Amino acid sequence: MKRTQSTLRRKGIFRIIEFNNPSGKTVYRVTGWTRDGERIRENFKTHLVAVARKQDLETQAANLETAGHMVFTRLSPAEVRDAEGAFSVLREAGHNSSREAAEFFVRNWRDPLKRMSKEAAVRAFMTEKTAANRRRRHLESPKQELARLAQRYGRKPVIN
Repeated sequence: MKRTQSTLRRKGIFRIIEFNNPSGKTVYRVTGWTRDGERIRENFKTHLVAVARKQDLETQAANLETAGHMVFTRLSPAEVRDAEGAFSVLREAGHNSSREAAEFFVRNWRDPLKRMSKEAAVRAFMTEKTAANRRRRHLESPKQELARLAQRYGRKPVIN
């Protein structure tokens, strides 16, 4: 495989080569590029020390890739963790915007424990059925039964 200049400049990739110094001594050179574009070229007397340095540089490059970024926010640490968790759930589902998900939630969510009195529930039910243009006969039977229910339990809340 022919090594081109672009393959040699891959960031975070390091290699060890034997190098002859002008003094005639053979050293082991660790060479490569850091993630931020800095050229690394260091000479070591033994191959073992060069391998250790190469591993150290590769570990640093790998850690930089996954390291968190400093962001100033008004969120508490718990809220940041919650937001990161929510975003990872959205990303797994194939969505990239947590704002769109929040807007959808606000538009479509209804409180399942919204409480109202039985009298108000009967009125809402009858208004809905009347608006649906139901026949008078269809409306009379539930109206009477619900009126009795409202009379008996009128002050107790129901869940809408």
